Amino acid sequence: MTKDILFALSLIIAAGIVSARLIEPESRDQHALFTKNDAQRSITFIMGEDKTDKPFYSLASTHFTLDQDEGTDYVVQSCRTLGGVIDYLNVSEERGDQPWSVVNIVAHGNPQNGFNLKITEDGHKATPKRLVQAVLRGDAPSFLEGVLDSMTKINFWSCGIGKSPLIKLALGKIFRPASGDSANVYCSPHFVIFHPSETSAVPHRLKASYWPYYFKRGYRPGDLEISKALRSEYPDANIDWDSALERQQRTDNAEAYHGEYHIPVSYTKIYPTKDARPHFGSQSDKIAWAISQPAIMEQIEESGIPLDRFQWTINKIIYSQDDGSRVPAIKAIGMATVLYILQEEPAP
Repeated sequence: MTKDILFALSLIIAAGIVSARLIEPESRDQHALFTKNDAQRSITFIMGEDKTDKPFYSLASTHFTLDQDEGTDYVVQSCRTLGGVIDYLNVSEERGDQPWSVVNIVAHGNPQNGFNLKITEDGHKATPKRLVQAVLRGDAPSFLEGVLDSMTKINFWSCGIGKSPLIKLALGKIFRPASGDSANVYCSPHFVIFHPSETSAVPHRLKASYWPYYFKRGYRPGDLEISKALRSEYPDANIDWDSALERQQRTDNAEAYHGEYHIPVSYTKIYPTKDARPHFGSQSDKIAWAISQPAIMEQIEESGIPLDRFQWTINKIIYSQDDGSRVPAIKAIGMATVLYILQEEPAP
């Protein structure tokens, strides 16, 4: 019980760190993440398939298959949940009679929404909040004796996941040996990029520092306004913001460039009758209603994005419940866009 209380207090402290939106430095030297014991096996899990013309998973699979320093004994592409990874590690005969040495987990994700995969097959998506709940409620899958030990290195390669203290704390609890000291859990705080090599068949693993700028989806400010805001918010960053905003893809000279992704907030509130739903005379009335809903504000706080950077669509609807019944409701969808500046560094 004492450990659970201490963990919960750690989460409260971590939540304060999240709201501060700190940019954490990371050592350039990552060789220790891949140090293997010859008597123990290493493994990589590729947690998805590429659905666009921008390969990520396929390049990652090739990298961890062929790279001389970072390649693992096995590369598995069949798991799609964190629970599935744990089950595989528990029962796989590939491990032999020794604990796993290095475990890589490659997945899409971001620090606001967490991983683009579920905790378990029938469970919730692996968001910061849901990962923490899984730990506190004891719902997270666990490891069998001897599968991991204190020397096991578990590396999560997912964009910016390490910027979320909640995710790091939760994964440290979930991916721990059945007994003894904790394993070495690493969550990359950088954007993770796999890029084809021009000189060999082995793709490069690149990491990129990133600086976010938030705005309402569909209401993008001009580049001058964005660069001014970035310059003010990150005065110590040695970045040519104006030039970075002109580039949308990486260059051979590893110059800074930018990209975007969207963060949704969604909530449906059911009412006993149609007339019980509040009347909205204006958009400001809708926003006031959204602010009054704890479930919405909790999602916004978890995202770390200011409320005024969300564009809202709030409508009265008839909601279909799981049992097939239809009830009056109000559905709110808030959308923020994260414009990010990336500065790549080749992994040593």
